[in-house]
Amino acid sequence: MKLIIKKKIARYAVVINLLALLLPQLSLASESLLTSQKVNTWIKKWTDEEKMPFLMGVLANVDNTNHAKSRTVAIREISDQYILFFTQKGSSKVAQLKNNKYVSMTIMLPDHKRQIIYDGIAEPISTKDNIAYWKTYPKGAQIRFLAYGPTSGDVIDSNKKLDDLVAKYKIEYANKAPAYPESYVGYKIYPSVIKLYQMNDNRMSDSYILKKDDKEWQMIRVVP
Repeated sequence: MKLIIKKKIARYAVVINLLALLLPQLSLASESLLTSQKVNTWIKKWTDEEKMPFLMGVLANVDNTNHAKSRTVAIREISDQYILFFTQKGSSKVAQLKNNKYVSMTIMLPDHKRQIIYDGIAEPISTKDNIAYWKTYPKGAQIRFLAYGPTSGDVIDSNKKLDDLVAKYKIEYANKAPAYPESYVGYKIYPSVIKLYQMNDNRMSDSYILKKDDKEWQMIRVVP
């Protein structure tokens, strides 16, 4: 009898834990019009639960011949309003964004079998904001950027030249902060559409499309 009770308690505990994970999502999914705050709650819940040291996304766009291009970038900030990432001014992606600012960013959250897609436009942030973010960058990362940022994408025989520059800058900036380089630029992706996908093992997967409606998001569920 005691064994049966223990098994029932264990099953109830599993159900309760599952509901605790799903309730915030289900409560939002029951609505068709979501405020910015509610969408942020959803996105933050998903990204926080992944417990990644840093967030990465695949940025897709087209070049001036309309050929598709993609690359993985580190995400500095994420909300329903924008995604912020930084890159090198002379990179191919910057040239492509100047030609066509429409982009798509896919964020994979593999531990929980989730995916977030942002479709929108990418705009450069101001020099003032670039400088402010540069100052928050760890010195080691600043020094590495100074070594590769100005010539990113150039052909090189080996990394020795870059390693030598890093060693040089470590001495040069041992007792001071590296100045902001113009080659360090940030972009914000402003989404008009956000897609949320949750793969489920024992039931149908969930797929939602959120479309910007002034300051709110119109949400529809679609077949996964």
